[in-house]
Amino acid sequence: RPIVALTAHFDARTDARLRAAGADGIETKPLSRERLRALVARSGSTGPLVDAAHLAQLAEALPPVRFAGALDALESEAEALLSAMADSPPADLRAQLHRLAGSAAACGAAALHARLDEIEAALDAERPEAARALMSGLPALWQATRAALGAHRVAA
Repeated sequence: RPIVALTAHFDARTDARLRAAGADGIETKPLSRERLRALVARSGSTGPLVDAAHLAQLAEALPPVRFAGALDALESEAEALLSAMADSPPADLRAQLHRLAGSAAACGAAALHARLDEIEAALDAERPEAARALMSGLPALWQATRAALGAHRVAA
C-alpha cells in the first residue's frame, strides 16, 4: 500500500525528508474530501476484493450454468463500462454504473461494489471531479476483481 504524508509545511527539505522516510506521495493541509476520496480510491483501500462466503453461497444456491452466467454477465457489464469511460463523462454513465454496482453486489465483488457506490454518491452530490478520480482506478480494480473471481469459477 502506498504511504501518503500529510503536512501543513511543504518545501524541498520537507519533500526530501518525507520521501526518505518512505512516503510515496505528499499532500498539504487542508485536505479536501474530494482529494481524500481520490487518494483512497487510488490506494485500493476498499476492503476485500471478493466476499468468498457470498460466492460460496451463490455457487451452492445456483446450478453451475447459472452461477457461471452471473459471473459472465458481471464481466460483460464491467467491460462495457470500461469501454464507455473513454468517451463519456461520468454523469452520462450513471445507469451503467448503477447496473454494474448491482451485479457486483450480487456476485460478491465487494471492493468493486464499494467503489461503484462511492462513484454514484459523488455523482449524486454533483461532484464530477471526485467521480472521475474514483473512476480512474476502475480498470485496475476490475482486473484484480476478475482474477479473484476466476479462482471461484474453478472452485465452483
